[in-house]
Amino acid sequence: MTQQQISMEGYNALREALAVVTWYKREFKTLVRTALRGHSELMSQLDFDDTKRNVAHELVNLLQDNEARYADLTLQLIQDIAAMERFTDIEGLEEPDRSTRLGAAREAVARLRKATTGLAQAIHGTQQRRTEFKKRYATDITARAKMDEMTSLRGRFIALQQATDGRQERGYAFEKLLTDLFDFYDLEPHLAYTNGTEQIDGSFRLDTDDYIVEAKWRTDKSTRSDADIFATKVRRKGRNVQGLFVAVAGFTQDFINQYEEASPFITMDGADLYLVLDNRLSLPQALASKRRHLSDTGSCFYSLQSALNH
Repeated sequence: MTQQQISMEGYNALREALAVVTWYKREFKTLVRTALRGHSELMSQLDFDDTKRNVAHELVNLLQDNEARYADLTLQLIQDIAAMERFTDIEGLEEPDRSTRLGAAREAVARLRKATTGLAQAIHGTQQRRTEFKKRYATDITARAKMDEMTSLRGRFIALQQATDGRQERGYAFEKLLTDLFDFYDLEPHLAYTNGTEQIDGSFRLDTDDYIVEAKWRTDKSTRSDADIFATKVRRKGRNVQGLFVAVAGFTQDFINQYEEASPFITMDGADLYLVLDNRLSLPQALASKRRHLSDTGSCFYSLQSALNH
């Protein structure tokens, strides 16, 4: 077997590209299964119920930790991803998601090409170099990457709180922050859109449930009138659609009282959101807690601090 010297930059670029060149988990699993045919020992160690990003990190970690054994496989995977020019499942998305996700996929592939230029030149590393390599990168790269990305999201949230831009600009930035948070947890988010009669601030999928989002970034609390408008939007979507109302400033008591029974949506305020961004609990855990409370009581409101205290 010919061993190839793959830089840390190359491994990181491969991790990122693997996570974004497909949109749906089914296509991602097909891509990985095709790449690993003949290597069932690797497939058996991957949990495809986890996020694409985590699976990509775990796969590249396995290849990196055993680089002498899997050098040729890694090189082939890099060459296959770097050669991609079409991203079929992403191209099938609706705008504006299509353009946004295609841009991310193309940028990741371009970074991979740049990071692995000249990789085809075979060189044999010494045992000392391999030992030093493993020692240098002994830190759990997957956990570190996840922490770095969540730290960035939290920083954006704090920066928004300190910003002096107009309310509308901060509102758009908040919608994008939420979309990126949903994407971090592989919830297949869609960006804000207008269907001709109403504005939807975004949507995502959790397990088998679809959610539409209302995002409010303003200094005053959201009112019962705001709730009534959003409830109508949710009910219009049908029985299989849920609602998530996110208001940084929180909700008036009238809002909460009106939807303390048979609410079609759940809520998050700024304190809830910060607990997620501060890694106190994951977004899927947060939403599941709120959904359980809604099922048990019918109420839209449940503080995540209560969930942490139990």
